[in-house]
Amino acid sequence: MKIFKSKLREVSAVYKTSDVVPNVKISQSKDVADYIRQVYPVEINIREAMVVLFLSNSNKSIGWSIASIGGITATIVDVRLVLRDALLTQATSIILVHNHPSGSLNPSKSDLSITHKVKKAAELMDIKLLDHLILTEDAYFSFVDEGKL
Repeated sequence: MKIFKSKLREVSAVYKTSDVVPNVKISQSKDVADYIRQVYPVEINIREAMVVLFLSNSNKSIGWSIASIGGITATIVDVRLVLRDALLTQATSIILVHNHPSGSLNPSKSDLSITHKVKKAAELMDIKLLDHLILTEDAYFSFVDEGKL
């Protein structure tokens, strides 16, 4: 047996409670846009980022995480990390939210691709991708509302 010098890492979830952002029931895309704007990790018109909202079976928010922070025109999302966080939070559904600093609400080919990849991967874990929102400074685009999901 070969012995490796690196140490085994313990994996755990850390839950930080915030009095500023309460858990809410999500009923429509506007609820998501309003909720996520409270915690968005970057200036929406400066750099692109992806946030994932985790929901319970009754569509109550469990929490959120930053999936990626990118540059001016793109951000790279690792589907495995999105699903890891969904599993650690015991979410039954998720919603993707990212911004377009350009102000355009049109989904790009990359936006459509990551939506499809996350949806397909989440289905394997019995997790539903409920929506994907694109935020701009004063508006949003919902994949579900526009028939893209």
